[in-house]
Amino acid sequence: MFASQNRGQRPGIVFRGYLTLAWTFLSTGVYSLGCIAVSLFSRKAGYAIGKLWSRQILAVGGVTLNVRGLENIAPHTKYSVLGNHQSNLDIQSLISVTPLYLYFMAKKELFSIPFLGWGIRALGHFAIDRSNARKTFMTFSEAAERLKRTPHMSMVLFPEGTRSADGTLGEFKQGSFTVVLEAGLPILPVVIQGAREVLPKESLLVRPGTIAITFLKPIDISRWPANDKAGLVQHVREAIRAFLEEPGAEVHAGQSPQGAGQPALGA
Repeated sequence: MFASQNRGQRPGIVFRGYLTLAWTFLSTGVYSLGCIAVSLFSRKAGYAIGKLWSRQILAVGGVTLNVRGLENIAPHTKYSVLGNHQSNLDIQSLISVTPLYLYFMAKKELFSIPFLGWGIRALGHFAIDRSNARKTFMTFSEAAERLKRTPHMSMVLFPEGTRSADGTLGEFKQGSFTVVLEAGLPILPVVIQGAREVLPKESLLVRPGTIAITFLKPIDISRWPANDKAGLVQHVREAIRAFLEEPGAEVHAGQSPQGAGQPALGA
């Protein structure tokens, strides 16, 4: 599989991809145990360890983060962060650049992986059973309740439900908006670009490049009609789609990094 994926790439890029993969596997155990240990006393401290781990993965892979719109994040405010889903690096990229403490949801199989699963469970993230609609709904309700009672935590959700294979913005599923409406937090739309080129859906090898993350203006849902979930879904999707289609919004992987793994603020 790897041979066909790597054909045409420079040997140095392929080598770095394997190096990043090896480092990720080896470091996961160390960082996960660290998260478990400190989370016994403070989940915020465990989250800081997760942020450091995410940044190091990106740095080893030669990935630069270009972040815009941080001024749209109000201090001491919790959000439902909703974005397009491009890559397995989306979560690491968001964790690396945002000042928010983020819960996320992941398929339940990830929670069964030694060390990684233990670590993300200790940090309070949520396992989704895609084969059981009832359990999924219960998880959504649990997440909403925890968001309401936890002072510092926000939630990141990808309403497409899966990564885009070709970069096209998919339809948004209404299920995840159950969390959004029950929690009652303002929505912070986020647009991710370039992540699919850095780590495609069918690949395990990170390629050096740039991932752009843009936080759009928040949406106050307190004024949104409670019975118009479908309208809210389309409103959020349209905000992200409109930004993706703006002239000059494209970001391509393979650019020469300016301090790999570090955000280029305001670029």
